Amino acid sequence: MLTAIKDAGIKVRKCFRNPKMVITYLWFSTMLFGFMYAIAAIVAAVNNDGKGESDSKSLGFVGVWAMILIVALSVGGTMVMRKHRTPLAVGFLIGVVLMMSLQMFSLSIIFAGAAYLARIERDKGDKHTNVHSNEAGSVFSFFMFILYAFFTIVLVRYRNIVIKEDVNVPVSLTPSVSV
Repeated sequence: MLTAIKDAGIKVRKCFRNPKMVITYLWFSTMLFGFMYAIAAIVAAVNNDGKGESDSKSLGFVGVWAMILIVALSVGGTMVMRKHRTPLAVGFLIGVVLMMSLQMFSLSIIFAGAAYLARIERDKGDKHTNVHSNEAGSVFSFFMFILYAFFTIVLVRYRNIVIKEDVNVPVSLTPSVSV
């Protein structure tokens, strides 16, 4: 067991020395948590479809909308990092990931507020509240906020590694100097 822990420590140190591996593993972690967020968002949307005081159909819509945006960002980000590694595409990806990070933070707070209202409703005697699904939505939104923020920082720090050096610029776009 001790040998396995040492081996894991060596692999982690080796990974942190290679920025490409850090970016890759962080991106895959973000997509994994995005999948878990998608499940939590669907459950929260289904459970927020009632007629209670704490039920919010708009919160369910926003959760599902964020899920669609996460899927689109996962596909687009993977395309940028594998195929279209131009400075413009990487810069656009940095901006989109930062905005998604801030949206996930806002959504985390909104889900937490809905869970608080559902908890109050449950304390009044209503047994069919959506406390747990809203709490799960809040937690996974917060995890996505942290992952996207960390990914943004790492991508800004190592953007020169992601950007492909041999990008072909069309002749019509090359600067011409007249003497």
